[in-house]
Amino acid sequence: MAIQPTFDEVLFSQDGGEDVVDIVMTMQDIVDLHKTGRLHIENARPMHARKTLKSGRETYTSTDDRLKHWVDQLIRNKGVLGNLSWNFDPNDTEVELDRKNGRLTLKKGTITTPDSATRHRAIIEAANAPLQTIDLGRRVSVRGWFVPRQQVDDISDMLTFEQVFDSYNQDGKPVNATVAKFNYQRDEVSKLVRAVLEQSPHLGVDNVETVQNSISKSSSKLVAYNTLHTAFDTNWKIDLNDQASLDREVKWVVDAVDDLVEALPQVGRVGKAAAQKLRDSSVIRSAVLVQAYIALMCQIRELDGSPKAYFQKLPGTVTLEADSDETVLREGQIVPRFRAGDVIDFFSYGNPLWRRTGLLLPSVDKKNGGVTKMGMFNARQQRNAVTAALRDRVGLPD
Repeated sequence: MAIQPTFDEVLFSQDGGEDVVDIVMTMQDIVDLHKTGRLHIENARPMHARKTLKSGRETYTSTDDRLKHWVDQLIRNKGVLGNLSWNFDPNDTEVELDRKNGRLTLKKGTITTPDSATRHRAIIEAANAPLQTIDLGRRVSVRGWFVPRQQVDDISDMLTFEQVFDSYNQDGKPVNATVAKFNYQRDEVSKLVRAVLEQSPHLGVDNVETVQNSISKSSSKLVAYNTLHTAFDTNWKIDLNDQASLDREVKWVVDAVDDLVEALPQVGRVGKAAAQKLRDSSVIRSAVLVQAYIALMCQIRELDGSPKAYFQKLPGTVTLEADSDETVLREGQIVPRFRAGDVIDFFSYGNPLWRRTGLLLPSVDKKNGGVTKMGMFNARQQRNAVTAALRDRVGLPD
């Protein structure tokens, strides 16, 4: 790359009330610009902040799954990059624009990235991979801006570097994880989950939410697709090497879901009224329990065990040794919802196990006479504790 980089395939247009350019170049051009220090990859995300190692080498604060995914895609010469974005700050750079011949020359200064920093880093990392398989001749499109950094005392309406980043990342709402994962399956486990949803008579779009990341209180559905996907993605250990192995495992899981619903019919398809009633008194259809069922299922598969034999141990009752934390208002008095000596369902709110795992925690409902309600929590700590409790109940090893 020349000391004064020149780009020949340039289109001139406007965006955000400012002049912009669209440049076509190769990924090799991007690598060279970065290597010579003319391209500085940055934006407001903390992971793109630079740090200096003890060796003196500069690197970035952190990486994330998006970066790793793009690197993996690029070394296989795949991956959708879309438009990358650059900024030629008029306070720090000098450019020469030849509109007649569609040419831009960077006379001095450094190009920065108001957006697409992760994609730029992915190109650099893929180019530096030990086994370089990336096609650096691949042509990409870059939107170039000419906007300044935000000044503290700036009250004008001039577009700035920070506003460009904000517009790229805040205007409009990204699709939620449930819709994204249901719409497209990136890997074999994702394909497994989608196939199981379609083939199991107990799941399907009638019992799995495929639009939102959570289940509304009025819904008859069991779980959100993202929850289902996350549970399998976290726990599934069997290799899926080809279509035959995928088909085999899909059938195994579909049959295992049959066994689960046979043991716990409340997990299958139920009407809206039944779902609401269960939601008010039992944890059996909660997202945390569904993730625990799947964790058990995945472990049973890894052990080549019988799902039916294990799942049949899940239902049952508990005899309370003490009054429940939850209370209700009866005949003007606040009393425990469940009394010592009561025999209740294992999945009932009254089972103190759910209190010990942190799944249910009490809070005073001042709007409802001061009774104590049980709130449900869905964090990693609760998921791990509930899974361990079910594993212990059915006799699976830790």
